[in-house]
Parts: sequence; structure tokens; C-alpha cells
Amino acid sequence: MNDYDVYYRAGHSAFEFLMGRPVSFGLIHGESSPFRYPPFMAWVFMPFAWLPLDLGRGVWVAIGWCAYLASLMRLEKAFTLSGYARWALAVGTIRFAVDNSNIGQISTILGWLLIEGALNSNFYKRAGSLALAGLVKLQPLVFVGIWAVRRERALLYAFLASLLALMALSLTFGTEAFVTWLYLSTQATQILDPAIVGNQSLYGTLLRIFGPGRSAGAVFSVTLIITTFVAIRAWRSRGWSDLFAWQLGLASLPVFGLITWKNTYVFWALPLAFLLVKSPRLGVFAAGIFFLPSQGIIGSDWNGALLRYGILPLSALLIILASSLKPALGNGDHSIVKPQS
Repeated sequence: MNDYDVYYRAGHSAFEFLMGRPVSFGLIHGESSPFRYPPFMAWVFMPFAWLPLDLGRGVWVAIGWCAYLASLMRLEKAFTLSGYARWALAVGTIRFAVDNSNIGQISTILGWLLIEGALNSNFYKRAGSLALAGLVKLQPLVFVGIWAVRRERALLYAFLASLLALMALSLTFGTEAFVTWLYLSTQATQILDPAIVGNQSLYGTLLRIFGPGRSAGAVFSVTLIITTFVAIRAWRSRGWSDLFAWQLGLASLPVFGLITWKNTYVFWALPLAFLLVKSPRLGVFAAGIFFLPSQGIIGSDWNGALLRYGILPLSALLIILASSLKPALGNGDHSIVKPQS
């Protein structure tokens, strides 16, 4: 529950600020785990300050599971999944939802926001969802590029308006808190060693394989360039389908982050649903691979070895490349989803 405890302290700080008392965001109380979120999120967590710590933990876990279930329901309806596909979607992602509960993380909520940003038919909700997700974790802001390439001006304007409103809420705590957030959001690798086994990004895996030095960084950079080139060619061949770009982007976020915990792979819910429709065998394979890093299934010894040598990022990378190289099916990826409000 380490992450939730950080949110809890931030909520207390927001309450103290509301009472007119001085507070400091970021390295709150000198803790090793700082509050690396935009200051407006402290307002979101303030109601938890009125709850006992353990009760607040339980409520937070329940909210996370509601977001996860809402994501599955949205995807099942949008992609009209049934039978084995519904089970594969749940089996392939539930391990990461459990990881969110274990440490009180926010990734299930972020995953739900990004699914809404991809699939909701209301462009205000799409734009607002992406703005909120992109400020909580900066990496999702890359999806703005999809709307820019497709010249979706209404979505871009709604996104910018949402972004500015949330930034204004952050400034209610003053410029110092805002600057602290900007600094901490770029310092993840200074706080944690990227080579730690818990880091399930491609970069972390390469560091563990090659050890200290420049080799890991060089291989990571070359892989990123090649994957980006393949992805853009695939996107173009599919008529610049925004659904294809969203699923590819969500699949890539955990792989190409510098610090990625297992819980972040819950973002794979949308790519997995996409694969189960477009390439069922590849989708079932992905679900099976993602189910492996569970100590209750394969044992702690195997689990440690698989995670050390990157079963998640390396498998995900291969699936991303395979799905990008596979010829497009039908007359566009949007033909396989039902727009929903």
C-alpha cells in the first residue's frame, strides 16, 4: 500500500492548505516516495484524509477494481467479445489489476480513462479523459499526436481546454508546488534504480542483461527507432486509423517507459481486445504470456527469473511488431467497434 499512503498524505496536505496552514508538496514529510502527481490531484485525494488509513485503503482498492471492471465491460461491448475472447481478456489482464491493489496504484483508473479517450463517442469526454490521464502520468500525452495527424480540431480544442482547467486547479496551491511537480515528474530514474527487477520496461530488462554501461541504452534507442518506423508504416497502411494507433500506443507505453511496474501492463486491456478480434491466435498467445508472471501459477523461482529477463517487455515488443506487420483486415479498424457514450 506504499502508493496509496503517498496519496493519503497528499490529501491531508490539501486539507491543511484549505485550513490556511502552510504545506509542502513533492517530498512530503521527507518520505522516500514523493507525491509525483500534479497538485490538483491532492484535491482529489482530500476526502480520503477524513477516513482512517485502513478504511481509506479499502475504499481506494474498491475504486480501482471498479475502474478495471468498467474497462472490461466497455471493451466487451465495443468489440462485441464473447465466449473465449471475454475469458482471455480477463485472464490476460487480471494479474496487473491485482498488482494495482497490492501497492494501491492508480493504473487501473488511468487505463479506464485512456480506454474512454479511445472509444467514447462524445469528444468532450474523450478529450477530458486524455487530459486527466496525461497530467497524472505525462506519457499518455503522446496520444494527442493521433488527433493532430488526423486534424481532429474539435478534439484538440476540447483537450487543450481540459488541460488548461486542470493546470489552473494545480496553481491553486501556488507556483512552488507546480514547479516541484514538473521537477519530480522528470526524475523517476534518479529516485529508483532502473535495473531493479521490479522495473518491467524494456530499458530495465536491457540494463539487467548487459549490466552498467552504454550498451543497454544503445540497444534500447535502436529498438525504439525501429519499432516507431514499423508502427508508422503500419498505421499508414491502415488509413491512419486512430483505433489502430491507440491500441498500438497503449501496448507500447509500458514497454518503452524508463520505469514500468507490472501494474502498468493493465494498459494492455485495449490492445488485447483488439488482437482477440483482429488476430485471435495472437490475442490468446498474448493473454497466456501475460498470465505467466504470477507466483501462484508458476512458482516464485520461475517468476523471479522470467521477470529478471523481461518476459513482459520482450513478449510485448514481439507482439507489437507482429501485429504491426500483419496485413490489415477489412476496410478499417473502426469497423470492429461499436461507438458508445
